[in-house]
Amino acid sequence: WEIGMFLVVGAGMLWLLTFPLPQQVDNGFGLAMLPASVYVETQLKLLVTYYLKCFFFPFGLTISPQNAVSQGWSDIGTLSGIAVVSLVSVFGTLSKRPLLQIAAAIFVFSLFPWLVKVQPELVADYRFYLPLAALSLALGLPVASLARLNFRTTAIGFAVLIAVLTGLTIYRNVQWSTEKQLWRAEVRLNDKDSRAHAFRARFFVTQDKQSEAISEVQKALHENPDDLLANAVLAQMQFDGQDFYHSSLIFKKTIDAGRALKLPEDELAPYYVSLSRCYMAMGDIDKAAVAAEFAFRYIKGDAFLYYVLGKHQLKEHKALIALSTFEDGYKRDPTDPDFLEAIAEASLETRMSQTVPNAYTAAKKAMRIRRTAESAKLFIRACLEMGRIEEAKKTLETLRETEATSPEVVYLWWAY
Repeated sequence: WEIGMFLVVGAGMLWLLTFPLPQQVDNGFGLAMLPASVYVETQLKLLVTYYLKCFFFPFGLTISPQNAVSQGWSDIGTLSGIAVVSLVSVFGTLSKRPLLQIAAAIFVFSLFPWLVKVQPELVADYRFYLPLAALSLALGLPVASLARLNFRTTAIGFAVLIAVLTGLTIYRNVQWSTEKQLWRAEVRLNDKDSRAHAFRARFFVTQDKQSEAISEVQKALHENPDDLLANAVLAQMQFDGQDFYHSSLIFKKTIDAGRALKLPEDELAPYYVSLSRCYMAMGDIDKAAVAAEFAFRYIKGDAFLYYVLGKHQLKEHKALIALSTFEDGYKRDPTDPDFLEAIAEASLETRMSQTVPNAYTAAKKAMRIRRTAESAKLFIRACLEMGRIEEAKKTLETLRETEATSPEVVYLWWAY
């Protein structure tokens, strides 16, 4: 019973060591969460078809194994996983060698809770580090037995094995050391994996390699037209190319794909931000505001959302509320002159004398940062409201040189 208690306490300590591992570090982005029943069968299948295979034959390592999802308890992979766990449990119970007993206990108990606690990804190496470490511990026994028979030969053979495994580890680390190499290796290994092509396309976008990115996106969508990441990358590429209409359609498709995958709403929020940007570029403030309101529930630090919401409030003749929204957004991005123009406009639209100096200051600062016709018009309006006739005259004369026929400029001139 002493050995039994030791094994239980030891396995419990191993479980506690792995329990705090972060749940967000995974490769399950854009994948549907598997139901608990299918998840357990899949993990048992992966134990044999991926982890044990790679343990004994360390080739074909991938972050997205093909045909990984189990078809049920009758799946040959799942049955093989059950057989392995059962055999190890029986072997550890019947063995008279403490080392093998400890290795068997570590192998079985360290499978939990990850084996039954549903995770967002199918494959995560850290969940199987301890079970595989237990196998390494058990394999030390035959090596020691061989060393007793012929130490020299065993030492040479073991050194060669360690050198080969070390070389493979270095090769894998180099192969996965950068996004470029990682996704190139993945598409070579799993050419039918839409996510691998989508991730590679996203990398090409960051490197401004548009033709390569389009090629990878097309491959991803050919394998899976509803691939979330592939659609998101394509939508962003079209936005960058100023095709805002089609970009908005594909961002909506991306959001629909995310909802079909039952992604949390906070993970969908960035796509609503992008959709709002499309609508703003198209001049549709109402639709932009709807998307921004959804995103704003989860993203409070994006100044753009404040700008969109403020513009919509201004359109709804809620100038004072819009002014407050613009000022909150300006605090988050004081380098954006659009906020200064928006603050000046909202301050003037309140029709309150107390806010006119605010409009004057904001418009003047906007002209210093980026002089535009809009900032000049707002500055002139503020000057006229405050009785600063000479300041208004100077700016108005400059503005008339380029926009003499503009109805707003004509009105300001007569107002002057």
